[in-house]
Amino acid sequence: MHTDRGFKVARYGVIIDQSYPDTLGSPGAGVKISGINFTGTNTITVASSAKGNVEVNCAKGGCTGVWDWAGLKVSGGPSGTILNADIINFKP
Repeated sequence: MHTDRGFKVARYGVIIDQSYPDTLGSPGAGVKISGINFTGTNTITVASSAKGNVEVNCAKGGCTGVWDWAGLKVSGGPSGTILNADIINFKP
């Protein structure tokens, strides 16, 4: 089992974004994203001034499969948005 931690993350706790080169702009599905799972213990503490604790910005059909985030715990910061991704076992 592994343990990963991030403390007082300043901008985003977790960001998955298909809007390159912009950040959280209009997503495109040119590159598929799949298989993002968190196992073990991954704890992220986000600064209250951050932009979002979790941001997932996928185009329709751009992020595929079911992602299991049971191993991710995020605290602090404002709630982010999860767009067009099938994520299970995670409570933002």
